[in-house]
Amino acid sequence: MLSLSRDRVIYRHNPLTSVICQLRFPLDLRMDVIMPAEFQQRIRAEYPLAHEDLEGQGLAVPDDISQHFPQELLDVLSTRINRRFQFMTRDRIATITLTNSFVALETNNYVRWEDFRRNLELMLDAVTQTYQVNFFTRIGLRYQNVIDRTVLGLENSPWNTLVSDLVLGPLVTSESSESVYEHNGTFLIQLENSDEVARVRYGLVTEKAGDPSNVMFMLDHDFFTKNDVETEVDDVIKRVNVFNTSNRGLFRRCITAKLHDAMVPETANH
Repeated sequence: MLSLSRDRVIYRHNPLTSVICQLRFPLDLRMDVIMPAEFQQRIRAEYPLAHEDLEGQGLAVPDDISQHFPQELLDVLSTRINRRFQFMTRDRIATITLTNSFVALETNNYVRWEDFRRNLELMLDAVTQTYQVNFFTRIGLRYQNVIDRTVLGLENSPWNTLVSDLVLGPLVTSESSESVYEHNGTFLIQLENSDEVARVRYGLVTEKAGDPSNVMFMLDHDFFTKNDVETEVDDVIKRVNVFNTSNRGLFRRCITAKLHDAMVPETANH
């Protein structure tokens, strides 16, 4: 089994673009017909901005079956709306999303695990107290990193000096490193607990705006459970703590010491 044990650091030049924790639960149709006012009040002090997205998912009923149902019911089925509520911090850096089958916390300005976990506990308490969720069918914690060499002053460093053999593929040699324009892959890795795994996506990406010639490297780590998890706060937090620690080691396994040093690691004071 791949060793993921690493000392904790905080990078001065943080490559994280997004961190997301999603908690899935059995379908609750109340959320499609009742406004989540109580849920909002439980998180409103930290997440005062609210927005609703409507996503249509009409049900297509075959002609040979539709003739047996009244038109009023068919109209409802064909225009069914899935509701998605988003609650944001005042600076719009962090967002809580609530639907009829999951709740998720996302931030695009991640610095410390303790801050993220505090907001996760707030969200977890709000959803379990408001909707009496009995168990979660999936717990996921996802870290999305983008390595930009120009930001780190490493424009002239080939990728095989910055990322490890675990994700290099055709970039393994200096000769091919700058001539490869497309490279991506995915693999699953089992953690120490048999029902916890990580899906790793990696590869070259180009900047969507600005300089299209600026080729960057993506490391996307999605940790998740394969079995149901009870909704006790301590049990859920224990799971995501393991994911956070494993991500630390997996990220370090995917990069070289040169890249690690260029991002200026600083000792994290617990």
